[in-house]
Amino acid sequence: MRTHITIVLATILLTFFSVSPRSHYATVHNRFLSLTRNISEQLPHDAKHFIQDDKLIIDNSSSVMTTITDTTLLGNEYTYAVRASQMNKRNAWGVIFNYADTNNYHYAIVDTENKALFDDINDKLVMRISTYQCVNGEHQLVAEKLLEKGVDFGGLNTLSVTVNGQEANIYFGKKKLQPACRIALDRSLKRPVKAGVCLSPNSKIAIERTVMTTNDNPVTRHETDWTIQSLSQYFMASSDPMEGFWQYLDRDIDDNVLRVGGRYTIAIVSAESGYDLIYIEGAQVNASHWKVGMLKGHINKTIFDGHYDLKWFDAMFAPIEQDAYATFDNGVLITLNFPVYRSQIRLSKKLNP
Repeated sequence: MRTHITIVLATILLTFFSVSPRSHYATVHNRFLSLTRNISEQLPHDAKHFIQDDKLIIDNSSSVMTTITDTTLLGNEYTYAVRASQMNKRNAWGVIFNYADTNNYHYAIVDTENKALFDDINDKLVMRISTYQCVNGEHQLVAEKLLEKGVDFGGLNTLSVTVNGQEANIYFGKKKLQPACRIALDRSLKRPVKAGVCLSPNSKIAIERTVMTTNDNPVTRHETDWTIQSLSQYFMASSDPMEGFWQYLDRDIDDNVLRVGGRYTIAIVSAESGYDLIYIEGAQVNASHWKVGMLKGHINKTIFDGHYDLKWFDAMFAPIEQDAYATFDNGVLITLNFPVYRSQIRLSKKLNP
């Protein structure tokens, strides 16, 4: 009976991979967890954040623009909305989207300004929504719009970005969202992206909530640009002992709480704050959905040499990260440890894919 139930549940999960939309909120009720989980690593040294009066306060006292990403991996279709207020009318804040890394992303930023600063009769406050593209660290203005009505110059407004394949639509407003900008996106390169919040230098905002809505297609969300050929070429020029192809060696698993999804071969490549684990082959559970180049996990550096925090995606694309960690031994062994499940898997380095 247990085997039958397992097969049925797996079938249901596979059926809904491409059609199950989901939403999640970051509010004071969950301590803005999806936004704040890695916030300390992303804020500049002289910036700070705290919860006050049911809102997340982010104070960017630095001289550079700050980006904070939500932890959710995204594919080609999603909406990300932030409801917040500027704590200084001359500050600017916004939403980042299509975020691949610190040097490649888009963002829509809101700034309050005077329409006719030196004209006492015709002067009024307006809000400018400007959309930028950052490519290899270079910022370029793509579109902008001024809004005078339907916005709150001293209170809460919502900035929303809807990404649909090759296009992004930006909306803004106090109670009713109104169109602000529409831009084209280059999503010909498949890779998981993120969304989040950005603040201009010396800005301070109060976030009431963020809302993420996405078509929950893990296959799309885990695709990257890596191929065996591009990985092999990249590794030929790498001197990092962590980077390379790694294959399943053995396991020590409590089968009552954890089941191995395959005898995996993965590639480890340097990425932001650590290394990405890229799937190559070996999936046995849900094997038809795992393709070469998909993201299988990520490890972050810690203060301990050879010790990394681990985020591992299981055969059904569910993340395993509670107390999980990886250890790197003598340049030839990596151990993936899952103490909550009383289990570990060892991988050995191989010379060729």
